[in-house]
Amino acid sequence: MDIRDVMRAVEDGEGFAFLTVAELNRAAAGRSCEEILGLLEKLGCLHLPAVIPTDPDRHILLYRARGAVASILMLQHEIEAPGLGEEDREGLAAMLVLAARQLEKDAAAGRAQRVSR
Repeated sequence: MDIRDVMRAVEDGEGFAFLTVAELNRAAAGRSCEEILGLLEKLGCLHLPAVIPTDPDRHILLYRARGAVASILMLQHEIEAPGLGEEDREGLAAMLVLAARQLEKDAAAGRAQRVSR
């Protein structure tokens, strides 16, 4: 597995993929995980958790910086922001529901793949 395989997994997953820390380390091909994640960011992919776990069996979510998954994650983060007014929170929650429905439609139509553990 190398960086191309990681990007292919994200594309095959219609914008997101789960990889283990061990798989990410193999893809790094002698680089540190931080270096490989920096390269992935330059290629348009983000990841969660923000800090890579040390356990090689833990999963990392890699996702396109633009797309339904990124929108859902961004909206969830915004909803949880401190100091946000109730009206703003309700508006963001409505947007989150719309983004989730679109992702469900994409999954049903085969344009996105469900990943279960």
